[in-house]
Amino acid sequence: MFKKILLSILLLSALHASDEKINPLPFDYMNVQYAGEIGFLSIGGGNTFFDDHYDLELYIGATPRFFDISQIAIYTFAVKNNYIPYTFRYKSYDLRPYMGLGLLFAKNQRYDPNWQDNIDRAYYFQNNYHATANFGLNMNRNFKESSIESLGVYVETTTIDVYFLDYFNNPDALNIDDVFSIAFGVRIGF
Repeated sequence: MFKKILLSILLLSALHASDEKINPLPFDYMNVQYAGEIGFLSIGGGNTFFDDHYDLELYIGATPRFFDISQIAIYTFAVKNNYIPYTFRYKSYDLRPYMGLGLLFAKNQRYDPNWQDNIDRAYYFQNNYHATANFGLNMNRNFKESSIESLGVYVETTTIDVYFLDYFNNPDALNIDDVFSIAFGVRIGF
């Protein structure tokens, strides 16, 4: 799977030299993300609205079972809403700090509250739906007269509702770095 994603990124990069504008998807840009509560690896697309101040993104993520301590494969679907307060521009580069909220859906045994019948359901706050909060920084290189409008990288930190609530309910047992995870990604604009 990783080889296919890498090959897709290389093919899209090769289109950079083309004069023809190609966007077969209903998105302004595509992201490939490592980590960040959506999965070991996730792929998504998004659109930018309101004069580049708002991004709406959809992701599909996967964590193979050999990467997870519970030995269960995890598949996720996520929606992110990101607010970009300001875009710093220098020549052909953009630096975009952002913050956002989202929803995460994970359908598997690990997040299923019915995974053990002998445990009181009120004991665990696990379910398949979670609210997320994130903030990050995106740096893009913009291209003129190319089929790819921009190519960038980003880093972001994310938390989900369960981790946040656990931290405030058990501040002596958890550190703030137990609540947040870090994600790295590549963004290709069309």
